[in-house]
Amino acid sequence: MGDAARTERIKVMIRVRPLVALETDGAHRSSDTVVETTPTEVVLHGAEARHQLACAFDTVLGPGSTQEDVYGHVGDCVDTVAQGYNATVLAYGQTGSGKTHTMFGAGGWSESPGGWSGGGIIPRAVAALFDALPRGAQVFASFLQVYREQVYDMLRDGAMDRPLEIHEEALSEGGGTFVSGLSEYGVRSAADCVNLVRAGEANRATRETQMNASSSRSHSIFTLLVEQKRVDDDGGGEVTLRSKFNLVDLAGSEKWDARQAMGDARVAEMTRINLSLHTLGKCVAALAARAKRRGGAPGDAAHVPYRESKLTRLLADSLGGNSLTRLIATLSPAADCVDESVSTLRFADRARSVVVSVRRNLRRPVDHALVQRLQSEVQRLRAILD
Repeated sequence: MGDAARTERIKVMIRVRPLVALETDGAHRSSDTVVETTPTEVVLHGAEARHQLACAFDTVLGPGSTQEDVYGHVGDCVDTVAQGYNATVLAYGQTGSGKTHTMFGAGGWSESPGGWSGGGIIPRAVAALFDALPRGAQVFASFLQVYREQVYDMLRDGAMDRPLEIHEEALSEGGGTFVSGLSEYGVRSAADCVNLVRAGEANRATRETQMNASSSRSHSIFTLLVEQKRVDDDGGGEVTLRSKFNLVDLAGSEKWDARQAMGDARVAEMTRINLSLHTLGKCVAALAARAKRRGGAPGDAAHVPYRESKLTRLLADSLGGNSLTRLIATLSPAADCVDESVSTLRFADRARSVVVSVRRNLRRPVDHALVQRLQSEVQRLRAILD
């Protein structure tokens, strides 16, 4: 069972949502649309030159797309995880552009033979994953949020009064990051996962914004850790495959509105969100520049500022490490949102240049007899030198 790395770039999907009532009614009428799409291109037709932009992507879905359409373009991540590789699906875009709807879906999901009707990527992906895994595989779930630059357990800390710390793993454990004290739950079915997601969503930080009556104001990461026992094709006996599946719903950037009185809490919240997204943009820009310098190879040692934000520390592997990553960038087609649409498309365009090196996560059992023989040989050689 080989564990050679495979190199590929992050694949990017653009999803343009329909106009919502706020954009077609009342004082904020903005029914003019400035976004045109083809299956692989987005064109912005803003009134000003800086709002005119055309970008090509792996997939572009227009306002008529369904949740099933979206999942069809990221469902390959499930097979990747089942084969022992890490994978990430990440939703990015302005507040109210459809990120949470894309990842979670509408409320009241119902289980059906084809998956979870009404559900977004998360319920569909967990259903497909349990169908793909062999008998005996173990799956563990965790759910966290980053709110005002603090990490909280969404399944045990609804009051957000016990922030958790991020630590780096030893190289022997993969060299990634982990959150100390984050709860993990063994799950045996898609229904178990859905129940945890629903419980966690109830604890998510939300606030009313201009675009949304209940907008997510934290970054959330739902993670599935999968362990499988397999027979090594190379004759090395039994090996353990240990893969991770991150499903990420980012908080959206929100414009400052000088016409509204905003309390200190909301100002602090907006500042933290915008700073973390700014750092995410810096990391993606650095990784894209690295790939360009190296002709697409991910091995450049140039500095990437992951440590400037809790969010980017948690997403370091997903962005430029050992993870097959799919980015979904969501847009509003409304003229009033053209500034945010330009920003989102530029971020997505840079992300499409980022290259990752993905390897199967194999763990072979320790040969204790061999270790003992090697230790004895080291002691013998030291005695000779002395």
